[in-house]
Amino acid sequence: MKSLSRWLNPSVWGGFTPSNGRRYEVSPDWIESFYRSGFVVLDKGDEPAADLTEIEHEFDALVTEPSLIHHEYENGFYTAVSRSTVTTQASRFPALSKFLGDRRIQELIRGYLNRFYSDSRLVDTTVLHEQLDLEINSRPGSTNNSKWHFDRMPSIKTCLFLTDVSHEPDAFLVIPGSHFVVRDRFLNSLRKNPDPLFVDNFVDFHAPVTPISFRIRPGMIILFDTLTMHRGGVMRNDRVRKAIRTVTWPPRLSAKYFTWTPPGEEVVPSLSFTASHPFDRTGQKMEDPRHLFAG
Repeated sequence: MKSLSRWLNPSVWGGFTPSNGRRYEVSPDWIESFYRSGFVVLDKGDEPAADLTEIEHEFDALVTEPSLIHHEYENGFYTAVSRSTVTTQASRFPALSKFLGDRRIQELIRGYLNRFYSDSRLVDTTVLHEQLDLEINSRPGSTNNSKWHFDRMPSIKTCLFLTDVSHEPDAFLVIPGSHFVVRDRFLNSLRKNPDPLFVDNFVDFHAPVTPISFRIRPGMIILFDTLTMHRGGVMRNDRVRKAIRTVTWPPRLSAKYFTWTPPGEEVVPSLSFTASHPFDRTGQKMEDPRHLFAG
């Protein structure tokens, strides 16, 4: 495993004032770090986020809403919630609404997307955190997400962890710089079939890899490009774990999003792997035209 210290710096919370006098919540160095590695960590050390208790109460209220759909999987379930469900009821969900409006996170996401799109207006009109996945893991064992993969639906995910799993060093792992390698393959696949659901996204490596492993504490926030190779851990007990993942889709799934400027050869890993999708895709079809390849 690589050390996380290279990637984690609490000074991201400190703010930055460039010569134009406008105060930004994050330094441009952090946007560059996000671009180079495919992820960025926001952590204030051992002190959980001040609103974490309130966020968990609102989390619990949402996952018990009878009108929402729960998606079951091997060791738990997640509930998908639209951003508007939270923000139009801000008086009922004030802590979640505050989290969704956090300028630090917004600047990181928009700054990252601007590295790929020359038209900043596209990025400015992108809906951030359009979907929230409220996840509860409660049973021992692994899931499909315990395997190395990248997502078929490209997005930026913001993960807020509500439960302490720092005793399990493999709760979440990523391979820094792998989002550049994946982009090339992803684009080739989309040029043959514009539906991203037919991209092969589960990875078998031909040689050992050196991932980053996170020790997850309550209040820790990880933003990552889902084209970065990643995997979850294996539940070793039935202790309940809660996490929030927000999803921001790129403004336009065009070749621009897959075209990248080399950040330095030492950043892009040399990876030998085979990609596959070992599950039945019969009947799968991307219905939302926003998520189809636009050329």
